[in-house]
Amino acid sequence: ELPVCAQPVPGDLTKYVLQIHEGFAGKAAHTETIIAVREACINHSIVAHVRDVFRVRHTKNANARLDNLRATIEAATNAALQHVEVLNGLAQVSVSDMDLLGFARELFPKDEQETARDRILNLCYTGKGQDISGVQGTAWAAYNAATEYSEYWRGTEGRGRRSTQESRWQNVTLGGAGDDLNQKALNYLVRLAA
Repeated sequence: ELPVCAQPVPGDLTKYVLQIHEGFAGKAAHTETIIAVREACINHSIVAHVRDVFRVRHTKNANARLDNLRATIEAATNAALQHVEVLNGLAQVSVSDMDLLGFARELFPKDEQETARDRILNLCYTGKGQDISGVQGTAWAAYNAATEYSEYWRGTEGRGRRSTQESRWQNVTLGGAGDDLNQKALNYLVRLAA
């Protein structure tokens, strides 16, 4: 857990963690991912990928590798602090029903995606944590609708994973389709707020 928290509205806490992905047998890169976790609904969203590769072994250059790890944690903390500012900004922006409709159409532009659009719009009002005072009617509420949709409602094909929920979580936290949806939502809402 990083020493950073966001609270876009009182009582709506988001914590940040640095998740380290270890590459095994040369088949995957070592990556670090900064993840925001909203406590009200346990939604996850990627803040940034930090691609500093490090391994700390008991060798003569272990101190240099530890310095690299310290630099990675510092970079992760700085990225989380910047993300806090973005979330705080979203909480200050009121959105109309028409704004939300445009948001849903941006995320799901195809005619056959009407069910997904309806779900996102519904989550803007009834999703987890939307009942916290000051959340509903803001760009922050819309962003949380997208993160809830990507983690709990978006369909997946388990593809050999233990469960559909695990597959959804991996698609959000490891940079898959769920993360793409969250990033698209955040980019749209930041532009709307500008």
